[in-house]
Amino acid sequence: MIKNNKLSQFFQSLKKFYQEHTIEVIAIVLGLPATLIAWISVPKDIGNKLFPEPQKAEFTLYESTDYGISIQYPKNWEVQNIFNPITGDVVQFISPKENNSDNFQERVTIRVEKKANFTLKAYTDLAKKDILKNTKNAKIIEQSESNLVDNKGYRLVYTGLDESLRLKNMDVWSLKNFQAYYISYNAEQDKYDKYLPIVNSMVKSLQIKAKK
Repeated sequence: MIKNNKLSQFFQSLKKFYQEHTIEVIAIVLGLPATLIAWISVPKDIGNKLFPEPQKAEFTLYESTDYGISIQYPKNWEVQNIFNPITGDVVQFISPKENNSDNFQERVTIRVEKKANFTLKAYTDLAKKDILKNTKNAKIIEQSESNLVDNKGYRLVYTGLDESLRLKNMDVWSLKNFQAYYISYNAEQDKYDKYLPIVNSMVKSLQIKAKK
């Protein structure tokens, strides 16, 4: 009898709740299928747009026998040979435009300089001064020891202006066989992380080869 009374009280309470919240209950029942349909009909790539995966690329080999280097770079990036004996700039790899309103194409530049009797610290101090002097509104945000061409090096991340564009840059350098090997990555600040996995792969792939 006690159990029957409790069961009766339960149904009475449920009936009272339904009467007091009829509109809410109907809204939930009617809204649930629509929510499920909307979820199912969401494009499969919407997650990728909201949370994009790191850039992936098919790489190919670039070699310069004049400067004794090789590097893997994305196959769809433009290659511009520079061979500037004054600056030491050898080559630049430029990403394709993302769309017609893309104001800056991300790029990676390689420099090779003769630096006899330079220590890594002396060259690093010189590179920092050069960056702060020649980059408008330059601000260093990260710096640490790194590796390049299987050798101890240095890594610097900094921001600056290129005309009205805010850029974020990463420079990595090392000294080996009385030469400085220098990689510079330049990107729009909000696209820096997007291309960083590609650039890191390029940095790791740089190798010193025998000159012709």
